[in-house]
Amino acid sequence: MTYNNLILSLLSLSFTLAPVSSFAGEGQEPPRVDLSCGISVTPQHLECGQGTATLQLDATTTTCSDEYGTPSAELCPDLLLTWRTDAPGPNGETLPVLEYQGEPQPTLTIATQVDGVSIGSAYIRLIAIAFSHDLKVVCEVPITVGECHYDCNDELGGSAEYDDCGVCGGDNSSCTDCAGEVHGTAEYDECGVCGGNGSSCIECETLDITSEQFELDGVAQNIKDLTYQTVKTLRRVSGRKNGFKKYNTIANEAASVAWSSIWTLEQVQQSNCSNTILCTQSDNLPVIESYTGALDTLKENLDRLVKKLRRKYNRKQKARKIRKEANGQYELGILGAQSLPLSQESCDLGTS
Repeated sequence: MTYNNLILSLLSLSFTLAPVSSFAGEGQEPPRVDLSCGISVTPQHLECGQGTATLQLDATTTTCSDEYGTPSAELCPDLLLTWRTDAPGPNGETLPVLEYQGEPQPTLTIATQVDGVSIGSAYIRLIAIAFSHDLKVVCEVPITVGECHYDCNDELGGSAEYDDCGVCGGDNSSCTDCAGEVHGTAEYDECGVCGGNGSSCIECETLDITSEQFELDGVAQNIKDLTYQTVKTLRRVSGRKNGFKKYNTIANEAASVAWSSIWTLEQVQQSNCSNTILCTQSDNLPVIESYTGALDTLKENLDRLVKKLRRKYNRKQKARKIRKEANGQYELGILGAQSLPLSQESCDLGTS
């Protein structure tokens, strides 16, 4: 082979190999890079009524890794992290999205209530983009909000409650009596005593007329008995066994009126009481007049019998004796009635 032929052969081989080397470089696949998304949020549960909440976010586990799964930040030097919040409003509307770009461990403050009404839930979303590898991943963490409590004033998280009287935020004073009993019925009386009957500050002058009542009742009974005795005498001297009955009837009825009248009066009479509101005055005169009227009837009825005994049957001595005793009883009754108080006061003390 000549020198010229050798050079041509080498040139031909070089030309043939050069394209092979170029194709091999162009056909080689670049190293595979994967982008994984991982975040954590603290806290993930919020109490209702906080108003705002501060969250600590962490995306350090969001990174690129090679084809063998080995993570390396150098694989994605242009990695962009974008944090977003997504929360439905309390009335169904969507709240404005809060977006934050930058570091992998930011602190984020979000609103948890709108116009005093708490949100029900929220999401923290991370969008990671590796521009050099045209990679994008999205991951999110739900945030839960505890059950909301509204007090009786419709205040979120408020502590006002209905008291035992049914008053929101009340202290039971609106239905507590003076003894401290809720829904009790005790009241201050006119003397300022809780549950009292008003007697502690009432002062009255008192007069016990019980003995006078017994005496006046006895007077009427004595005149009635004298009537019965006179009728008995007249029956004997006249021979009329059942005669003069009407005189006994009149005496019995009049004595009954005298008895009921005199015992209508209070045995202890009150007067000049200090409390003119609780204590009222009543008139005793009609009762006294009823009693003296009954005495008049008894006396007149007996006088008619005595007159018959003296004039018709000539029993003058007997008649004189009966009249004398009857007059004495009558005068005793009239004087006793006149000594009674003409009025009395009674005090309405209610119930103790």
